[in-house]
Amino acid sequence: MKDLKCKRLLAIFLGLTLTTVTACSSSKDEVNENSSDNADASNSKVTVYYEDKALSPYFEYINQKSGSAVYDYIQADSDDYIADIAYNSTVSDNPCDVFILNCADMEKAYYAAILEEVGTTIVNTDNYAKSAIQSVTYKNKIYGYPLIFSTSVMVYNKAYTTLEPQYFTQIEDFANNYEVTENNAQVQSILSWDTDDSFINYAFVAGSINPFGVNGDSENVSINNEEVKEALAYYQSLNSLFYMELDDDTYDRCLEQFRNGALCYTILRTQDLKAVEDSGIDYGIVPVPDISDTIQTKSLSNNYCVVINPYSKNKTAAKAAAEHIAYYYADKLYEVTGDYSCVKKNSSEYEQVYRAYEKSVPVAKIMNIGDYYTDWHIALYNIWSGGNIEENLTMIEDDMKAQFEKK
Repeated sequence: MKDLKCKRLLAIFLGLTLTTVTACSSSKDEVNENSSDNADASNSKVTVYYEDKALSPYFEYINQKSGSAVYDYIQADSDDYIADIAYNSTVSDNPCDVFILNCADMEKAYYAAILEEVGTTIVNTDNYAKSAIQSVTYKNKIYGYPLIFSTSVMVYNKAYTTLEPQYFTQIEDFANNYEVTENNAQVQSILSWDTDDSFINYAFVAGSINPFGVNGDSENVSINNEEVKEALAYYQSLNSLFYMELDDDTYDRCLEQFRNGALCYTILRTQDLKAVEDSGIDYGIVPVPDISDTIQTKSLSNNYCVVINPYSKNKTAAKAAAEHIAYYYADKLYEVTGDYSCVKKNSSEYEQVYRAYEKSVPVAKIMNIGDYYTDWHIALYNIWSGGNIEENLTMIEDDMKAQFEKK
C-alpha cells in the first residue's frame, strides 16, 4: 500500500525541489492526562510541522509542560508547504507525524495523499461549532482536528449605544433618531466599515447562497436567485444611507476611528479585536446583523486544523499529539497567541465571538475554485458603486462554469 502511495505522490510532485525547513524548537512535553492515548505516546517522539510563526508561542507554552512525551515543532520555510510534506513523506525515513493545515487547502492535501481520517471521537457537536466540523470535513469524512479560526464581527461602542442589532434596519432606526450631545460630540459616523474588503462583505451574500455544498467540496455553483438579489439590493442601498466611501473608509481607518471613539458601529476581523481591547474602549461584539428576518448574513471564516500524516511511523503517538495540540491545551491559545480556538468549551471567555463563528461559513476547499472570491470582490465593488446586480451575478456564475469545464 505504501508503494502505491509513493508512486502516486511522486507522480504528482515530480520535479519539485525539496526546500529547507528550519527547526523552531524541540523539547520534552507531556500529553494531557485526558488523552486516551497518553500511555501509548509517553515514550514516542512526534514531529509537528507548521507554517505560521504566530503559533510558536503556543508551542513554546506546550514545551514548558515537561513530561515523558517528546515533541519536535518545526516551522516550515517553504514556497509549497503541502508539496514539501508530501515529498518528505515518500523519500524521508522520518516524515512528520502531525502538521497544521489551512482547511482551505484540504482538497490539495487529500490529492497529495497526506490526510488521515480522524473520526468523531473528539470532533463532534458537543465540542465544536458546526462551522468548525464543516471546515475539517471533506467528502463526508473528517480529516483533521479544528484548531483556530478567524471571522468578522460587528462591534459597537457602549459609550454611545447599548443596541445589539440583530438586523441592519435597527441601526438605521438608531441613526434616524440619533442626537448629538456633549457625550458623543467626537462621533464622526454612526456606521462605517471597509466596503472594499471582500472577506467582510461576503457576509451579505453568504446567507443566501450555498456554493460548493455544505462542506465546501462540491463543484456546484448556483448563486443567481431572488434572495441574493434582494440581499445585494439592500447592500447597495447602505451606500446612500450611511455615506461610506470606497477610497476613504479603509479597514485601518475604520479600526483606528473605532479605537478613538469616532464610530458607533463597525465590522472588524476577529484578529483585530485585541487592538480594540488594548485601546480601553468599552465595546460589545455581535455577529454581523442579518438583513431581515428572512435574509441572513453569514460571515466568512478561515480555519486551521491539526492533521495526522498517514505516513507517520507512530500513529498512536501522532493522534495523541494532535488531540493534545488541538483540544486539551486549547484554552491557552488565545492567551498566548491572540488566536481564537475552535473548541466550543472555550466560548465562555469570548461568547459573542464564538456566536459569530457558529454562524459563519468556512472558506471553500476545492482546488478548482478559480477566481471565485476575486470575482465576488469585483462584483461587490461594482454593486456598491451602483452597478447592475443581475449582470454581476451572471459574471460570477459564467466564470465558475467555465472554470469547472476546464477540468
